[in-house]
Amino acid sequence: TPVLHQIDEENIRPHSYKVGSRGPDQADEFFKEKSGYLRNDAYIWEDGNICRKPTPEEQNSSNDEVKAAFDKFASNDKIDLQGFLGTAVICGEGFKTISEAQTAFDSVDKDADGHICLKEFIEFLDTV
Repeated sequence: TPVLHQIDEENIRPHSYKVGSRGPDQADEFFKEKSGYLRNDAYIWEDGNICRKPTPEEQNSSNDEVKAAFDKFASNDKIDLQGFLGTAVICGEGFKTISEAQTAFDSVDKDADGHICLKEFIEFLDTV
């Protein structure tokens, strides 16, 4: 194939990565730069969706579990959009697109500073 020939002819060194991993670390920055995709370590891919909807058992999470999830991504007791995505997934909520997540985030980011507190995140959970 042309790509393999180019690699051989120009002695291009592909980025290496551990077998069974998601691929080279540089891929995250590449995709962010090219498409605006924000990697989220907590995402779940199921049935073509970025995130999955929770089972009834998963929906019954307590406030302590919500706070624990929030704290995994919080800095100075606040989370940004990426933290919002991760916290939402852990709490059983998902989004089909980043745009959908941004709209939900903006709806609870009352001061539009790009960060929300635990109280605002719980308000989001109460609306879904």
